[in-house]
Amino acid sequence: LLEVDARDINIDEYITAVESVLNAKRLSPTYFFVTAKELINEDFQKASELIEVLDIFGSGVYDTELFCLKNMLTEKIKYEGLSPEVRENYDDLKAEATVAFKSKDYDLALDKFNSALEVSKLPIMNYYIGKTLFKRGDYTAARDYLLKYSENGGEKLDKCMLYLGVINKKISRIKK
Repeated sequence: LLEVDARDINIDEYITAVESVLNAKRLSPTYFFVTAKELINEDFQKASELIEVLDIFGSGVYDTELFCLKNMLTEKIKYEGLSPEVRENYDDLKAEATVAFKSKDYDLALDKFNSALEVSKLPIMNYYIGKTLFKRGDYTAARDYLLKYSENGGEKLDKCMLYLGVINKKISRIKK
């Protein structure tokens, strides 16, 4: 019915159509979450408008999904708000950290992710630092960073919650 590529739509018409469909209760708001997620990377102002519509119809029922979408939008706005020099430095540090992480050089990855957090202040770095600490076996420190990310997390929130669940089990076993 309204399944389209987010880049090929007139967003104003799409939002009107979404409101109409939701008002008629023909589709669940979850149907539109994927489009909103895609739109965040294309046009975060239009994504914001769509999320506002979804908030009206999904509030109380889809609070977790809306929380995630709103925070994804906030992450994108913060990233786009970085100066070009800071963004380039952040992108370089994140790329170097990712290479180190994939090579299982967790100390170097941790150093680079921490530097990326320091220069950008982007909350998503808390997720990557927590994940790296997890892989290193430092579960208590990993939990601290992942909990920090979960307060403002967006794109990686589902994975963050999985890591937290595993960490809590591991820590409870260690205490026994």
